[in-house]
Amino acid sequence: MRLQMGTLPALALMASTLIASTIGALGGDAAKPNLTTRACAERDLQYVTLIERHGEAQDIAGEVLAQAFFTVMRARRACRQGREQDAFAIYDSIKLVPAATQ
Repeated sequence: MRLQMGTLPALALMASTLIASTIGALGGDAAKPNLTTRACAERDLQYVTLIERHGEAQDIAGEVLAQAFFTVMRARRACRQGREQDAFAIYDSIKLVPAATQ
């Protein structure tokens, strides 16, 4: 697997963000449930899969993929706060266009 120069830092950034969000969720307020809906989970999976596919194809800059991942994190937070429609709008704001089609 060949990685572009900017891909490794972006992947490391996404991995560290995922770890930090997991730790944050585990250390959160026990009185507040950290729940999400099935619709949010399905939308999340759709966009995470899309980001992963573009990462594997290396057809979008790593920095763009990292920004898309941060947007997914914001949408997850909205889902956990019960703001499903806001979360969907955040997910749908992610636009990943391969360089060859720009």
